[in-house]
Amino acid sequence: MASTFSQLDNVQQLVGMEVFELKNDWATIRIIPFGATIQSFRIHLDGFQPRDIVLGYDHPQDYQRAFELGSSPYFGAIVGPVAGRINKGRFEWENTHWQLPLNEGEHHLHGGTQSFSNQYWSCVHFDTQNQEKQCLHLQLQSTPEISYPGIQSCEVRYTLSPESFQIELISTAQTTTIANPTQHSYFNLNGHDATLKGLEIEIAATSYLGKNEAKLPTGNHVHFSDGEYAALQPSPIGALDHAFVLTKESEQVKMRSSDGLQLSFSTNMPIFQVYVGGESPIVGKGGVKYSAQSGICFENQLHPDAVHHPTFPSITLQTNEKRRNFIEIKLQQCD
Repeated sequence: MASTFSQLDNVQQLVGMEVFELKNDWATIRIIPFGATIQSFRIHLDGFQPRDIVLGYDHPQDYQRAFELGSSPYFGAIVGPVAGRINKGRFEWENTHWQLPLNEGEHHLHGGTQSFSNQYWSCVHFDTQNQEKQCLHLQLQSTPEISYPGIQSCEVRYTLSPESFQIELISTAQTTTIANPTQHSYFNLNGHDATLKGLEIEIAATSYLGKNEAKLPTGNHVHFSDGEYAALQPSPIGALDHAFVLTKESEQVKMRSSDGLQLSFSTNMPIFQVYVGGESPIVGKGGVKYSAQSGICFENQLHPDAVHHPTFPSITLQTNEKRRNFIEIKLQQCD
């Protein structure tokens, strides 16, 4: 039987905030309720140097402070209700003009100024007694401050097993709304305190969504034979901010390190937004100065800015409808 989170030794108090820890033979993962954020993802495999493979901050209040300063990189958070950009934050909704807050110039990004990322999520269930399957279940109810139409809740289930780490996002509409959340961790298989040098990624995709100068989708698909990413499979990692259209049902994205480790990502979503970049250095865990080449963000989701593209799958959720966004992450030695 699961114990309540307040009774467990691996819920730590860090400056007045709980830090939940999932741990087994291959990984130790720490999660904070602010933003349902993955703060660290430490891997420890026989024959390999232990390392923390996600970017982040040392203290929970640093995540809050980044939002207060208006410059959050969304390290490890759940972003939403809708991930990515919405053109001018404006769209037609039930015969009205709906306006969302603008937080990236004249556009709306990752849920706006009040979003899933800067709210405290409630713990529904936390079980580390079963070593075969440790689980943390967090939930958030949307509020009027989040500024989206309708009412919805979002749940995230983080599950660590001997085979993989699973992230399950479930959006439920109390009244008709739009939903397209994702998890926003920046990964670096060399370690959060290293660069991406020597890493390669392989993406099971033949096209990505065309975009304009504002990084908004044009509605067109750019096929690799016609575009700059024809040699991406596999390829050294460079600057990227593209929505890749996936073509496989499992292990759609792989990241490999020069010392023989591989992370693979599998999702039920059609799009993997891959982002490598950053405009200014950020001081992260351990005083490390993160640069544009410190981490790579994989955002599994439905099509971005779908409210403006009728040919894209709809992100509308009808009353009482649920949508599941699932990702599985596996670590293994390269063949």
